[in-house]
Amino acid sequence: METSRQAMLERGTARLKSPPPGRPPSFAHKIPDAWRVLASGMHQSYDSVAEGIADKETAQRLMGRMAKLMRNCAGCHASYRLIAAP
Repeated sequence: METSRQAMLERGTARLKSPPPGRPPSFAHKIPDAWRVLASGMHQSYDSVAEGIADKETAQRLMGRMAKLMRNCAGCHASYRLIAAP
């Protein structure tokens, strides 16, 4: 269990170390402000899950944190789509 907990923590905090692979530098300039608000909530939720893992919270508490994260994801995906230009 401890090995998988450490792996989850490392994956949960990896985004703080570098931007996602393949994201072009121009991407940030094209993002609407409302999307940034949703993304901020998502990132806070990721951090919350990572903190819960680091604090060795119970699975039940971690699932509560994950539920909040998933609500943020679903809300964003319901509102925004990336469409490739022709």
